[in-house]
Amino acid sequence: MSNASSIDHVIMVVFENRSFDHLLGWMSHPKYGGAGAIEGLTGDLDAGTGELANPAYGNPALLNTFRPFFAEADETLATDLPHGRGEVHTQMAFTQVTNTFSMQGFAASYFHQNPMQAGPSATRPDCMRMLAPSAAPVTAFLARNYCVCDHWFTPIPTDTHPNRMMALAGYSEIEGTSSLEPDEDLVFDWAERKGIPWRVYSDDFSYMMCLGRRGVDVLAQRAINGSYRSFSSFARDYQFETKFPAITLIEPAFSDDPFATEPNDNHPPLQMGPGESFLLKIYNVFFGTRLARERFAKTLLLVYYDEHGGFFDHVPPLAVATPSGRTGSKTKWPTFTTTGPRVPAIAVSPLIDPGVFKGNLDHTSVLRFLGERFARDGLYSAEVTARHATPGPELRSAGDVVNRATPRAVPSPPNFGGFASVSFPSGRAAITDGQLAFLHARMAAQQDSTADLAQAHPDHFFGVTASPL
Repeated sequence: MSNASSIDHVIMVVFENRSFDHLLGWMSHPKYGGAGAIEGLTGDLDAGTGELANPAYGNPALLNTFRPFFAEADETLATDLPHGRGEVHTQMAFTQVTNTFSMQGFAASYFHQNPMQAGPSATRPDCMRMLAPSAAPVTAFLARNYCVCDHWFTPIPTDTHPNRMMALAGYSEIEGTSSLEPDEDLVFDWAERKGIPWRVYSDDFSYMMCLGRRGVDVLAQRAINGSYRSFSSFARDYQFETKFPAITLIEPAFSDDPFATEPNDNHPPLQMGPGESFLLKIYNVFFGTRLARERFAKTLLLVYYDEHGGFFDHVPPLAVATPSGRTGSKTKWPTFTTTGPRVPAIAVSPLIDPGVFKGNLDHTSVLRFLGERFARDGLYSAEVTARHATPGPELRSAGDVVNRATPRAVPSPPNFGGFASVSFPSGRAAITDGQLAFLHARMAAQQDSTADLAQAHPDHFFGVTASPL
């Protein structure tokens, strides 16, 4: 960790539900320059359909074979994609013939969840839509100028909330997204015990509010501009504060929140534009003042996605097991025997040369690095240590991506022009477990912390009801 010891600030930005091939697979294809070191998409494009003709990518469904295709435009998708535990099992398509995963079940899973699109005239499913760099230009800019981690896997083959728990705690008490989230021992609790400064910036209602009784503390801290703050404070804090925390999480506005009028978390079926604009705002902050530029020279920004969201990826998962809950706790669900598919991940720092990092990583690699860099004993937790001791598919530390002893000159943000925007009504119906989790959190906050809620979220609509808790 010799180079990574120069990192004083780790900033995590975790978006929603996109796979590596979907967002960064273009990087290895000759049509877009063909960075051969990156394990992305390869093969000829079918002259008639524009689809990738590589037979390994074919996904059989509806007596047809569906193949990945590049989409140049940033478009709203038809629907959300399947990505729960059972659906991901179908998508990764384990076969006993080769004793591995073929990664050829994405189309079948998609049409199973969306039977209305599975008629005789079924078109190419969105799960096979691979974005061109023009559809996500800020992501493409960072990928070309910093380090792409092309073997970063979602920790467990299931949906959003368990993987966010793996990212924030290193273990999960739940195997699927729940409308009633448990309050687990998060990285911020760990940092507090260790005396390590930390902070969470939220562009709207924080996901932390969904975690049991934690919401009371979140709102109380926001009221005094404490460890939980609005994203609107990030630029001022980073550019002018004499001391900035070692550990920072920046949260987008979540589309699962029925009151988020301008979500930018990139959760399908949203366009990428709002999230790209949000990501550019973050990058711009690093160049705003002399102090910010000096601070950026010792900062590691990690941009990654909680899980793959049901989009095709061709690389099989790692054989890394995840048991239920903490070490020694009561078993609540069957052990996950592998990771999930790959997700996009980019490491941004003047202490990193442009290129690709080939080592195996997942969200717990960040926690491991935080322990190595900031804890006196160099450790994060027993769960993370045991996970990274798995024989075979060695998991690496996120600090291993830092490959320079001295900072380099880095590009200032270019002018990207405008981005697609969204505007939703506040107080939308809460239907899915993810939406209900946010609604229940808002209802609890209204009951327990009315004044702090009104101060942090004055646009909160008080007239919405939920199904019984």
